[in-house]
Amino acid sequence: QSPMTARHAVLDDSLRLQQFFRDVEDEETWIREKEPIACSTNRGKDLTGVQNLLKKHQALQAELSGHENRIQTVCSEGRAMKDGGHFASKDIQSKVDQLLADWDNLKDKARSRKTDLEESLQEQQYYADANEAESWMKEKEPLVASTDYGKDEDSAQAMLKKHEVIISDLDAYGNSISQLQEQSTQCQALSRPQAEEQGKECVMAMFDYAAKTPRDLPMKKGDVLTLLNASNKDWWKVESSSGQQGFVPAAYVKKMEMGAGPSGTSAQGDEETVANRQEVINTKYAELLDLAKKRHHKLQESTKRHMLSREANELESWISDKEAVASSDELGKDLEHVEVLRKKFDDFQKDL
Repeated sequence: QSPMTARHAVLDDSLRLQQFFRDVEDEETWIREKEPIACSTNRGKDLTGVQNLLKKHQALQAELSGHENRIQTVCSEGRAMKDGGHFASKDIQSKVDQLLADWDNLKDKARSRKTDLEESLQEQQYYADANEAESWMKEKEPLVASTDYGKDEDSAQAMLKKHEVIISDLDAYGNSISQLQEQSTQCQALSRPQAEEQGKECVMAMFDYAAKTPRDLPMKKGDVLTLLNASNKDWWKVESSSGQQGFVPAAYVKKMEMGAGPSGTSAQGDEETVANRQEVINTKYAELLDLAKKRHHKLQESTKRHMLSREANELESWISDKEAVASSDELGKDLEHVEVLRKKFDDFQKDL
């Protein structure tokens, strides 16, 4: 009975071990399936695109949160077997350590991906706001550049009042330009550290590969590696997420598409594009303010000119009326008539 009991216990331990190994492999496979999504370098080409990518990434993070318990359950099973004095304790501990390392690495990549998308969202929001600002200024340009200053005093005054409203709008829009400038500065600050990462090219393992020499790097299908050297057409030097370097068959990996900004440029290009875009906007806004100031001055001059013309016409009409009184030869037909004429002349002198 004793040998049979011992044999049964060993087989039970072996069964638990193989089940544990299978569970670990299942979790490693799940992690490898999610790794390309977490390592994606697609930053979106417009605001809507980035927003959609963020929604997808939020779904990935929800999956990771929901899968945490499963990872911990498998690791707890391994620790329990080790603490129970299992004959393969070293292998079990190694599997647990590797699984936790891969799991933490996946979560780190997911966090980095989230940060990258949030920064991309900030950049795309700037471009959307910049487009809106340019459209707004384009609508105002014909109004402040108009050379119509009114055909008479009434139309000139009406244009002047309307233009003063436009000036108020332009002054108030200065706050939006300042906010846009602040967004531009933040985007340029975000682009600088990203520029250092843009030079790194990544590859994805298409097949499992077991190292055959000390110089080789083992990998599994779905692993994302940093490409260090591809000068040899058959063997490429790569670096794993853990920092381990080695060679892999070039036919076993595939280059991943590098991330691009809104115009298909690198992060450094994005920084320059944002800076140039903001400079154009600032210049355009300054030109609008200058045109508005000049038009306001000319409308004031036009109003004064038409007012002077009106007053001159009124004065000429008044003089003509008074000349008729002053040059009259009428002396009156009787006493009452003469008194009337005398009163008109007295009034005429008072007017003068």
